Amino acid sequence: RYLDCMVILGICPLEKIESVDRSLLDSATVFQTANGNERIYMMPYDADSIMWQLSFPISEEAAKALSAQGAKALKKEACRRIQWHTPIPQILAATQEAQVSGYPAYDRAVLSPELLERANKSTLIGDAAHPMSPFKGQGANQALLDALALARRITKECKTSNTWKDAGIRKSVLHAFETEMLERSASKVVHSAEAAALLHSDIILHKGDGPRGKHRKIEKD
Repeated sequence: RYLDCMVILGICPLEKIESVDRSLLDSATVFQTANGNERIYMMPYDADSIMWQLSFPISEEAAKALSAQGAKALKKEACRRIQWHTPIPQILAATQEAQVSGYPAYDRAVLSPELLERANKSTLIGDAAHPMSPFKGQGANQALLDALALARRITKECKTSNTWKDAGIRKSVLHAFETEMLERSASKVVHSAEAAALLHSDIILHKGDGPRGKHRKIEKD
């Protein structure tokens, strides 16, 4: 499902950034700036570089076309859109094209356990099972939890006895694992899709001390 926006990402060495106020470049600060349409998120990548993620609404056709043009066009578009406060323009300008990528944002409807029953001895975890937008920061978290849950289930059912061999790995391990995984991750998929819309709307500009979703609920009411 296309989420009506695209993402452009880059990694910039701190040493390449022109002399500016470096209060946001201390290798510890995470910050985000938005105007109700475009939104950019920046965080330390390592001790010597900063990572940025720009996102904005765009038609799927236009997003695919821009992505296909490659890193040079993606960087040019990012710089064109985001002439904002220091040090954002300086970071974008100093990012090497080789460190720029961009793509349309998609997710997928939540799978059902019944669908995975057809997989016999195979299963899915992470993005293969529950792809979601990057706007809640939950994709990697859920993949790690998937791996842990599967390992625990295998250890519990297979390490202490051999009865699982008679019942089969799907009935002994995979069915329970997949049911828990899909129940746990379903809300993350939904909320990540909601965040894709929220972060590129006027709601993000509301002043307040609390989740942005709270303001959207008030508006709906």
